[in-house]
Amino acid sequence: MRTLVLGWFPVALWLAAIWGQSSRPGGPAPINQDAWFVVTSLGHVVEYAGLGFLLGRLLPAGARTAMWLGAWALCVLWGMSDEFHQSFVPGRDVDLWDIGVDTVSSAGGLLACALLRHTRLLPRLVTRAAGGD
Repeated sequence: MRTLVLGWFPVALWLAAIWGQSSRPGGPAPINQDAWFVVTSLGHVVEYAGLGFLLGRLLPAGARTAMWLGAWALCVLWGMSDEFHQSFVPGRDVDLWDIGVDTVSSAGGLLACALLRHTRLLPRLVTRAAGGD
């Protein structure tokens, strides 16, 4: 139960937040188009680096590369499904750039988690709750 609440519940909330953000209808950019591009790209970085980090927390200590790649694949698939979902939202569309940003950002979040675990800077409570260390 502890793994479910402290491990998977934050992931579920994060996924719901991403989905909710993508469900908002689009419209004209409220600021300069170039600045809006930067703002939305940074939003994707935060969303998917966070998702990668949260999934990385769930991996057991000493997880093999294949498990990290599996977590990354889940992030990429969520990003692709999110873009597909946006194709049905008024004023939104599919953007391959966003998928690329999601892919790189989720890898960055997983890498940050791996490095923090390796250096023992990630609190043991976090990894234990998720079934790690």
